Amino acid sequence: MSTDEQTETHSPWTDRRFQIFGIGNLLKNIGNATYSVTMPLLAYDLTESLAVMSVFALLLPLFSLLGPFVGVIVDNRNASTVSLFGALGAMAGAIGLLVIVIIEPAPLVLWILACALIGQAANEFYRTGWIAGVPRLFPEFPGRARAALSSLFIASTMIGPLVVALLVVPIGYDGLLTIHAVSCLAPIVVWLSGTRVRDNDQPSSRRRIRFWADLHDGWQVVRNEKRVLLLNICLLPLLLGTGAGMGTFMVWFLRDVWLLSDSHTSYIQTGVQVAALLGSFIVAALS
Repeated sequence: MSTDEQTETHSPWTDRRFQIFGIGNLLKNIGNATYSVTMPLLAYDLTESLAVMSVFALLLPLFSLLGPFVGVIVDNRNASTVSLFGALGAMAGAIGLLVIVIIEPAPLVLWILACALIGQAANEFYRTGWIAGVPRLFPEFPGRARAALSSLFIASTMIGPLVVALLVVPIGYDGLLTIHAVSCLAPIVVWLSGTRVRDNDQPSSRRRIRFWADLHDGWQVVRNEKRVLLLNICLLPLLLGTGAGMGTFMVWFLRDVWLLSDSHTSYIQTGVQVAALLGSFIVAALS
């Protein structure tokens, strides 16, 4: 057995740097999950309009389209630095959103949308940066590190709705958005602790960026790897049917048709995420 294979058998949780990184990433993801549940409820409370709620739901897949462009930047610059600026931008958007909801300027919905746009764009930089940085940050166990972080992400998607269900009545939307804003501090603290990719760990960090050439190279990789291309084609109808829009419609239906409270709606969303987790376990067991 090679040294690399032996190293991969160790749990990443035995590494203190990964413990810091993982906890920071989990806290940020819990804040994001709390935000994702809070925003449709807030939009419904303000407008009772499915159209307005759908506009907010559109932000996540819209900025996911920036992924290839952000990926080019990450490939040519320090991944941790890109992730840091993304976290700073997300915190600015979160604080701005909190202030807007508190002071309620007119037109309120447009101000909220502007802050949400900033936050979602910044989150795309944060997410792409840390995903690209993991193999360089933990070269001893890149595979297990990614698997552990994926498990933490799934946990956060269950914790977020549960946080909203438990706290929406006692602390309201202001309190939930405060939790989201504070969670944006977690990756910044991780970066300041020294758990980050150094410039000398990424030799290409000074290379001039060639957007279109690099995008073409990336597309060629996807095109030549038939399994990756087929997987993406198969995922398209699934994402259309079960994406962010379906979650928003569920919130609207539960609130407007079934007349459930914010808390009960969030409990149902928690149950949906638990069911998704159980489904992934069943698929893994049958594979």
